[in-house]
Amino acid sequence: MANGGDLTATGASIEQESPVVPPPPPREIPTANIPPPRFTAPNRVNLTEENQSLLNSNRSSAALTPQERNTLFNLMTSSEENGAAQFREVVSRSDLRRMASLLTSDLDRFLEMARNKNGYNRIQE
Repeated sequence: MANGGDLTATGASIEQESPVVPPPPPREIPTANIPPPRFTAPNRVNLTEENQSLLNSNRSSAALTPQERNTLFNLMTSSEENGAAQFREVVSRSDLRRMASLLTSDLDRFLEMARNKNGYNRIQE
């Protein structure tokens, strides 16, 4: 170090070779044979005659008859074992805007449905 700390005068090299790191091996891209999505139709419920009539009326622009209003009320508040399935089936096949309009067209009847346990739950659905 008599030369001011330069080791090159003694013949030693201050350059060090950086270690050579080989590139990573090519990655295999996993491929999965994912089948295309298949549409499975939901299990259809056979609607009662009254509910089928209600559904047909719901699709038209005509106002509901008093009998159809009662059918809609019964559909919304039914505690029968099949009542919830009937409700879901009618809703799945209906124009929801029209159905909402029909439900709220008579405020007293709507509030009666909303106060009913089943009616409240179905309105929430």
